[in-house]
Amino acid sequence: VKPDVQKRIEEIIQTMGYKPNRAGKALAARKKPITIGCLVPSIDNPYFDKVLNGFRRASQDFADYGISVIVEQVKGYDVQTHIDALDRLLQKKVNALCVVTVDDCAVRVKIDEIVRSGIPVVASNSDLTGCNRLCYVGCNYVQSGQTAAGILKLITGGNTKTLIVTGSVKMS
Repeated sequence: VKPDVQKRIEEIIQTMGYKPNRAGKALAARKKPITIGCLVPSIDNPYFDKVLNGFRRASQDFADYGISVIVEQVKGYDVQTHIDALDRLLQKKVNALCVVTVDDCAVRVKIDEIVRSGIPVVASNSDLTGCNRLCYVGCNYVQSGQTAAGILKLITGGNTKTLIVTGSVKMS
């Protein structure tokens, strides 16, 4: 840019109070789009309907920034089914993963392998203990159970018979 043109542009920037958006600059600097892969055990599981809607909305909202979301849905909590789904996501050249998966040794080994390859992994809804996932986003179920027990004790005076209903024991 010629010096006089640069000076005029800088004056316009100053006059209008323009400030570049750091997130926008970071996205613009990327030479390739960002693809986030999501693994969800949502087939025949209506609990995940709103989660899937959120993924779709996020994908639409961020499409202009070159960010896309690929959702891999599985049915149930079979370990090999989840590992196969992770492999399918990797074949689609994802840059990051968000997973709701089973807390199993084989899955943790797979997650560590994925992280070593440079792909960050976030566990959601069910934590993956003892692996190198980036973080866990979800409920602290132990603390929630303690809170529920405390409330139940206050309501009943501690004299009650209680049935605890939970989801899959494969989810942490």
